[in-house]
Amino acid sequence: MEKNIYGLLNEVETDFGEYEMKELSSGEKEAQKQKILKEVREMKHENRKGRAWKAASGIAAALAVAVGVTGMVNPALAKDLFSRVFGSLIEIAKEEKESGAYVLGEEETLVKIGEYALPIEEELAKRAGEEGYVTETEDKGVKISVTDVYCDGYILYYALMLETGDSALDGAEEILPWADAGVDGIDPFENNMGGTVGSFRKTEDGSYVLMNQIHMLSPQLISDPAYQAMDTLVATVDISGLTTDGVWAKAKETGKLQTVKESSLTGAWNLRFPVSVDRSYNETIPVDQTAADIHIRDIIRTRAGLLVEAQLPGISDEEYHDVSGEDGLERVCFWMNGGSYVAETAGWNEAAGGAFVNTMFLNEGQKDLTLHAEIPGRAGDTPDTVTEPVPLADFEIRLP
Repeated sequence: MEKNIYGLLNEVETDFGEYEMKELSSGEKEAQKQKILKEVREMKHENRKGRAWKAASGIAAALAVAVGVTGMVNPALAKDLFSRVFGSLIEIAKEEKESGAYVLGEEETLVKIGEYALPIEEELAKRAGEEGYVTETEDKGVKISVTDVYCDGYILYYALMLETGDSALDGAEEILPWADAGVDGIDPFENNMGGTVGSFRKTEDGSYVLMNQIHMLSPQLISDPAYQAMDTLVATVDISGLTTDGVWAKAKETGKLQTVKESSLTGAWNLRFPVSVDRSYNETIPVDQTAADIHIRDIIRTRAGLLVEAQLPGISDEEYHDVSGEDGLERVCFWMNGGSYVAETAGWNEAAGGAFVNTMFLNEGQKDLTLHAEIPGRAGDTPDTVTEPVPLADFEIRLP
């Protein structure tokens, strides 16, 4: 008689001494269990190429038991439940963490977004018959494609894959794109839009991957009913060049790691793709705390993030537009105890009360928050031009 999922899982031996443990909320625990069981069922029925059922069920079983019994998850194995690109990005971040070359919170962010991101094929399937989307493009022998996307209405995440072919970029460990990204119908200047442009990093199979962000954190968009009613955004990513300048590559003739002479390509890699907006979990939590002329108005909790809305009523229009950098809005930032920083948008909006700093942190199930506001320190060309951070205020916030 054919065994059910649980019978198959019972055959797997698991060494729990190998696990890194991370606490999950009850909601995250249930989501992980359902995701794992879905993955097990799919592996059983699809018989995926190159992945034996027993080996695959071993990974899923270890995760299922860890999540179901202890409420923990092992990030090292969780990558096997994500897409090819997110799995590679998580593994790269983990290796960099172990080597010390690591951006704080990067792995946690990738795991969180990777859990909710949709493959671009699913986004296109929702819009069968619609035209004008470009999810894969090739120029100068280099192919770039969008693979996964996610948006909670405040940050749009997109993952890309690059294949070098026989181009001059082949063999580089990292490739930096010259890119512009935006959203159709939203003026980036009027709405203080920003984003990240990271490097493509090499994977084990020789392809390159990255995850970038488009930020929509301004009061203009947060308070715009028309924008808040949109359930789909159309993102555009225009890449005009690729370079290995300043990164490392493996010299083919020696097999040793060394810096490479700059290799660059100019071209046109233009992508246009739909992204569903997932506002189903968004919740505005009033805070209304003021200290040191800084007013924390609200925290918006989304599936993936905690957006801190801060007004700075003590900064005048003149100070904000002072481009010298000695005073004004660019001199105030926030960080959170135990919270992974994701993004920040600062600007001036008269209707929102003047100067503002909106900061997004990763939603990791935190309840008791300590927010620190400070004037950041500055690196200088000489020792006498280096400045230390200046603390401004601390905010203790309890979330429901």
